[in-house]
Amino acid sequence: MLGKRICNGARVKLSKAWRAHPRLFSGTLATLFLGVVSATMLVSDVGLAFGRTIPVMDGLQLLSAEEGAPGIGLVFVPLDIDLDSASVTLTWWPTGCNQASPGLPPDWNDTASGRELSGVGCGQTLNSFSLWVDSSLSYTWDASNSAVVHATGTYSIGFSPQETFETAHNFTWIAPMETLAFRRQHSFSAWYPFDEYHLSTTLEVFGGDVNATALPIYFVHQYGGLSGYDLTVTAIHPAWTPRSNRALYVMFSIRRCVGAKTFAVTLFLTNYLLAAAMVWVAICAHFGRRPLPESALFLPLTNILLLPQLRAAMPGVPDFGIFMDLFGYYVNIVAIVFSALFMFHKIMRNRLAMDRFQDIEGAACSSAELVPSPGHATVKEYGSSKAPLSWREKSAVATQRHHEML
Repeated sequence: MLGKRICNGARVKLSKAWRAHPRLFSGTLATLFLGVVSATMLVSDVGLAFGRTIPVMDGLQLLSAEEGAPGIGLVFVPLDIDLDSASVTLTWWPTGCNQASPGLPPDWNDTASGRELSGVGCGQTLNSFSLWVDSSLSYTWDASNSAVVHATGTYSIGFSPQETFETAHNFTWIAPMETLAFRRQHSFSAWYPFDEYHLSTTLEVFGGDVNATALPIYFVHQYGGLSGYDLTVTAIHPAWTPRSNRALYVMFSIRRCVGAKTFAVTLFLTNYLLAAAMVWVAICAHFGRRPLPESALFLPLTNILLLPQLRAAMPGVPDFGIFMDLFGYYVNIVAIVFSALFMFHKIMRNRLAMDRFQDIEGAACSSAELVPSPGHATVKEYGSSKAPLSWREKSAVATQRHHEML
């Protein structure tokens, strides 16, 4: 009973507020709705605990079963994704695992990430090694000529810039299954913003000794992302090459993040709503009884100029030709152009009706001024034989007279 009474009281207060201040009440509800939508978008994209501190080595998993053998672990973060050149640039940080001289930095176990690495036997000073990416030498580390001092007392992982290196990778365009859409468009970006890209790479590590012994790679871990994209490691498989039987074949996938997808879809729907509203206005104006002012043509012309701007505002949108253009942007432009033609026809028809009425009225005035002379037949007034005006012409005349009175 108490809950029902509270609900009834709240309903009565809301009804009174709506009747007393409808504009303020509606604006408040609309603002709250937009706030809820924004919060939902933020939570769906980054989660509730997006501000929580997470160790960069959280969720580390070993790949190699060769426990105790010296090797390295690789941690990477995407630096750049270029869809035009179909390439991805990754920044790598190697760390030693099961090294002969661990050389752990001071206070290493006081950091969460340091404990994660120490728990799997990694996070140690590197011995000399060389890294091959896709059968090409990409990076060499000479421990005898490099002295790295890690940060102390900061309770965070510290490493110098010379410990990192960058590699470039091209997209993998050949897939086991090919869709009809890809065959027609010859581009994965045709599905924007739901396009998806794949790339793969082969990693090989060799020790710095004379025989260049192949070293195991204990893990490949991602510790960062890139704004607007979602790059993830989809699979890691052991591989064999002519040089190494300890190589790894790593597969990545690239998608657009939830925020970028939602923003693009929102602009797409906005274009459709503008086009639909313009078509509705044009139909009502064309079949309406009231004449249409010439200034109304600014409405479709403004929308024609606005649609390209909205399309260009989409994040990372490809050139014209994607499916969103074929059943969205192109259709919207055509609809607005035909709406403008409908409105232009309405304006021109009203103007012709007004010109016709002015001609008839001028002829009637001229005939009324004629005075009949004695002995001649009376001249019939033109007004008695003029053709009747249609309701559209009468409406145009009434509007013209109203403007003249103003």
